[in-house]
Parts: sequence; C-alpha cells; structure tokens
Amino acid sequence: MGNQEHFYNGSRIVETRLLMNHANDGWVGTAYEWNEAQTEGELLTDAKQITTPVNHYFPSRQECMECHTDAAKVLLGPDTLQLNYTLYYTDGSEENYLDALARLSYLSAPPLAEYKADRLYAINDDAASLKQRARSYLHSNCSGCHRTGAPQGGFDLRYNSSFSTAASNVCGISATEPTSPTGGLHIDPGSAANSTIQQRLSSTGSIKMPPVGRDQADPDAVQVMSGWINSLNGCN
Repeated sequence: MGNQEHFYNGSRIVETRLLMNHANDGWVGTAYEWNEAQTEGELLTDAKQITTPVNHYFPSRQECMECHTDAAKVLLGPDTLQLNYTLYYTDGSEENYLDALARLSYLSAPPLAEYKADRLYAINDDAASLKQRARSYLHSNCSGCHRTGAPQGGFDLRYNSSFSTAASNVCGISATEPTSPTGGLHIDPGSAANSTIQQRLSSTGSIKMPPVGRDQADPDAVQVMSGWINSLNGCN
C-alpha cells in the first residue's frame, strides 16, 4: 500500500514523493528526482536542493516522516472534517459528500451523525468567520505534526481542540522550540506580530512552517491569521 504526489515546473515533473508501507519497516517516505528526458526518476537517499530549472527542495526520508506521523495516521490526506460538505447536483438536488462516499461504497458504513456535526472552511470563504477560516487552516496544514501524540506535539492545533485549556498549550503560551523567534507566544491574543504562529506562517526563512514543502508565504492565510489573532481579546 502506498501514496504518491508529483511536483511540476510547468508541464515537467521535477519530483515524485512516495510513501510505502513495508511489511518489515512500516511506512517509509522517499523522493525521486526526474531526469531531463522525463523518462525516469532517480531515488534520492539524502535531502537535496536544486536551483535550475526551478528552485526546489527534495526532503530526506527522515524529513518525510517528521510530518507523516503515526499520530496523524501517516497519510496527510483529507479527513472527515474536510470531507463534510454539501454537493450540489445539476438537477438541483443536494447530498452530503460523506453520504455520497458511503452510497458509492468508498466507506464501509454511512457516517455517524457525530461526524457531520462540524466541518472546515476554506481560507477564502468570506461567509465564514475569521476564527473558522484560521482554525481550519491550522488544522489542515499544521495539526498533522502539532497534535497530542505526535513528535512535535507540544501543542495542539486541531480544529476542535480548545485553546482555552492548558492541554492545547497554544494561546498565551511561550514558544520554547529551538528555532522559535525569541520572546514570542504561540498565540498572543491581540498581537499577531508577537505570535510565533503568525511569524512562522509569514516567513520564508529558517523559522518558516512547514519547514519543508514551501518557499513562499500564502498571502490569504497570512492575512486571515493576522486578522483573527489581532481580533482576540483573550484565550477563551
């Protein structure tokens, strides 16, 4: 069993990343660098940076598994919260996407009502609140590593974790990771500038998060996260 993703420069494949579940070794992440002729990919054993024809970073096997954690079920694909939305058909009918997956036998049983009690929201969904969009972004992009039970699980960024509780270890808590900007809190209510989550999201340097897989900041996410943190007047 495995999972793969491709990275392109225009129509040219630059890299293929592959997760394979081996009988003896469990889950292993690998990166392949495609040749100029686009006929095959070379298996890399270590991390690698290239600048031509595009600036691109190939992660090491260890770096792959730093994000694809057992706590996040290894495959960082869509979860129930992300798949809980309404499909609108051309005949005017509607259907919940989770129900559609069950009807088409992609799920072993219809989803329980509790799984349809909440959902995530797109970063550009103007009908959703800043909190809904910011928390959804953190869940989708950060909580694979930052959750209870994960190696980087010192704080919990899942959508339904309560920032008002000590267990989440997020709001009003000093960031103590070795690469954290000094003096900041994970989330400092009312001050995005002093919140390391905002600083990491905005950075393209050594403190950026995630550390692998991007070299640009997402302007929509930066704006929404900043607006939400600046709107907070406490950790409730």
